[in-house]
Amino acid sequence: MAVPKLAEKRKIVDQVSELLVQCQEVQSMYRSKLHALSELKQSMLQKAFSGELTAGPVSLNDALKEELVT
Repeated sequence: MAVPKLAEKRKIVDQVSELLVQCQEVQSMYRSKLHALSELKQSMLQKAFSGELTAGPVSLNDALKEELVT
């Protein structure tokens, strides 16, 4: 089994180091997105239970009734 030369070993170490940095960046973005998703979920639940998601100029039932009439 051939052992790589020192220059090749350094190149490999540099590549692995860069991949580790990229991996850490992806992990950080993932955690940030996961946190934002959790906050969005809480916000949506709060709006749903307070009736804000169904409040609007025309309710779904009114829209369906109007569609059936026409």
